[in-house]
Amino acid sequence: MSKNHNIDKINNWEEIGLKVVSIEKGETASKCIICATFYPTHKQVYRYIPTITKEKGVDAIGTVIISGVEITLTLPELDIINVERKFYPKRKSTKAKEIEKVAEGVEKKKTTRKRTTKKLSEEIKEEAKKYNTDVEETIELPDNATVEEIEKAITDNEKEAEKATESVTEVSETETTEPLEETTETAEETELEFTADGFVKHYQYNLINTVLNCDLNVFLVGEAGTGKSTVLEQIANENGWKFFSTNAIQQEYKLTGFIDAGGNYHDTQFYRAATCKDECIFFIDEIDASIPEVLTLLNTAIANGYFEFPVGKVHFNKIHFVAAGNTVGSGADENYTGRMVLDIASLDRFQIIDFDYDAKIETYLANGDMALVQFIRSMRKQAREKGIRAVFSYRAIIATRKLLDAKVTLENILKISVFKGMDKDTIRTFDVNGLDKHYVNAFYHITK
Repeated sequence: MSKNHNIDKINNWEEIGLKVVSIEKGETASKCIICATFYPTHKQVYRYIPTITKEKGVDAIGTVIISGVEITLTLPELDIINVERKFYPKRKSTKAKEIEKVAEGVEKKKTTRKRTTKKLSEEIKEEAKKYNTDVEETIELPDNATVEEIEKAITDNEKEAEKATESVTEVSETETTEPLEETTETAEETELEFTADGFVKHYQYNLINTVLNCDLNVFLVGEAGTGKSTVLEQIANENGWKFFSTNAIQQEYKLTGFIDAGGNYHDTQFYRAATCKDECIFFIDEIDASIPEVLTLLNTAIANGYFEFPVGKVHFNKIHFVAAGNTVGSGADENYTGRMVLDIASLDRFQIIDFDYDAKIETYLANGDMALVQFIRSMRKQAREKGIRAVFSYRAIIATRKLLDAKVTLENILKISVFKGMDKDTIRTFDVNGLDKHYVNAFYHITK
């Protein structure tokens, strides 16, 4: 058991507006004692005695909720493995409501039969004990408390609870105004904007569309699976343009086409784009994986406005050239081997636009399942930082959502759609602290 129950390993205390100071075992196995303080003031430590709820079918994991924060613990060690805010308390604390309820009960009793003030106070204290199961602190009442004094005590307690709630709310508002990492907008705060085809617009959609309509070429830089070709097809459809595309070109004939022994010409996507009578986009994906000779030919074609195909010279002036790479033409890295260094002349003909995953699209694909979105984004970020060769793309979100709807267990989903055959030692290097408890539990199951 860790000396401080993993309290120092949790990195999102400030985000949820509360921090656990200590954890102890309660009088029974179903109880524990938790001391916690609130951000940003830390002016007071509150002592809770919550009931531990065991996970169904998992005796070694339990959860408790204090002040709207769900804490997942190992049992019986009480080590924290996850914390997640479920809700923000209303202005009145549970304690204030319960004592109000007691006071109301006393008022009714007082109208039915007479009692001495001392007797009344004793009954209040006795009845209040019934409600004092979650928080050990109680409101102290004088032995001869009157109903007016009870009301004053309730009001004072309510004001304290309101201040504590406001301090938590301030942290929440501060956090939600920050953009989600990897994009410039948040899914929660931005109204969804749709394309003409009914798809959610990527946060770079309008910029790319504007640049192309200015007759400038575009180079999109982003990792695999971010939806570059999909967005370009959407832009082509919106403008009434044709769309032609090709992947990394490893042989020259895949750009130029060739004439076979029978004299028949086998064309290419580039030839179709060059001979298209309508405006069009010609998209070369993974251009940084293409051979240098092909890039030289393409660069010459863009500069001259024509290309020498095996069947003759073709002039063009209605092509919008778009290239995409997993790197910015700087060559191979630990995740993308076989990438070529692009020459300055090639890059100079393109407007370079960073293209990453969009939180709005992820949330839409997940049907609003933020626990799923946050899990995938966290795994993706950690894979980047740790240099792990893995892709956590939109496809992982789509597959996970479909399989969840089909009642497939989350453990199996993580194995086949998220980590996809990754060995356990590699999976164990990921940190799931602060993520949804269901994903945390499934993660620990598949790494046993």
